[in-house]
Amino acid sequence: MKTQIRSGKQKALIELFEDRAPRTAQQIGRLLPIVVPLCHAKFAGDELMFMIPAVIEPEFFKPSIDRGDVLYYPIQQTICLFFGDHIVPFGQGPFNAIGQITEGTADLEQLAELIAHEGFQWAQFTKH
Repeated sequence: MKTQIRSGKQKALIELFEDRAPRTAQQIGRLLPIVVPLCHAKFAGDELMFMIPAVIEPEFFKPSIDRGDVLYYPIQQTICLFFGDHIVPFGQGPFNAIGQITEGTADLEQLAELIAHEGFQWAQFTKH
């Protein structure tokens, strides 16, 4: 499933893993469109995150986090977007991978800079 996160002029396209995490993609799809407060996870490096109103059981685990990964943390109900090369994993893994950023990592980097100076930014998370 193709989705998009947009805040102001910045946007990123995300492909949710319907084949590897079908329940997650389906449950997130039911929530969309949704407006979320997008935050910078400074402790984790190049990561933006937002909460969703759903608890979804993990489906697809991978041992490490890479640039472009989209992860979901069920305990915090948080979707995490890893847009750069400076990644500091939260925990040892494995990590619940739900998708991949396919376009817009530079826009996410600009958003992270804005959030670092001005605080969270409202974003629309929609189907694309």
